[in-house]
Amino acid sequence: MDSSSGKTPQTSTPAKFFEKHRQAILSFLDSQRQSAVSRTVFAAVAAAVLLGTGFSAVSAADRPADETVAVASADREENDQAGRSAERDEATDTEAAEKATEKETETKAPEPKKAEPKPAPDWVVPSPAPISDVYGPRDWRGGEMHYGTDFAAAEGADNVAAADGVVVQSGANGGYGLGITIEHANGVVTVYGHHSKLLVSVGDKVKAGDVIGLAGSTGDVTGPHLHFEVYVNGAPTDPVKFLKDKGVKV
Repeated sequence: MDSSSGKTPQTSTPAKFFEKHRQAILSFLDSQRQSAVSRTVFAAVAAAVLLGTGFSAVSAADRPADETVAVASADREENDQAGRSAERDEATDTEAAEKATEKETETKAPEPKKAEPKPAPDWVVPSPAPISDVYGPRDWRGGEMHYGTDFAAAEGADNVAAADGVVVQSGANGGYGLGITIEHANGVVTVYGHHSKLLVSVGDKVKAGDVIGLAGSTGDVTGPHLHFEVYVNGAPTDPVKFLKDKGVKV
């Protein structure tokens, strides 16, 4: 009871509310009963009537039908736009990634192939100097046989082993002067003469290209040079032909 007036305040019941707005509610629901929106509104109105929450029912019922439909359409359009935007973003990201991959593939230089180490040659020339005399009889010495090849090496120039082997002689050797003899595989022996200095000793193992002595003019010579001989199974052989047969450029 209101203490100031002495009157009991009047309250609005759900039934009175529905009765008051009956015509408007029924007209709206009849015109919109086929749509999902009107079903939602009908559920709201029913809930309001049954539960006494007239405020919510009035809010839904008093909203114009066009506005309600427009709101629902706007929501759908917003969701559609968001979906399309996400699809565009995904497509853009995919395209950017593909372009980046293509660019990386185009700009990445192919790795150069590593050169395989060349195997050490089996045979080499014993001196880089030009040839000054060849294997065979010497007319200028009365047809005397020359069993080697002479290289016009300067005094002190390097003489090298023609192949892998073991030194079996190093020192004074008659007309060869300071000479060196090396045994190789397959019955091959090489002889080097007229050194000014010897750099290996008997029993030393040498590789093709190892320096074994320095050129000179010791022994039976007319000037500094390297005298080089090759024997196969004890028989003298033309050194130039032998080296060429081994693939050596002479």
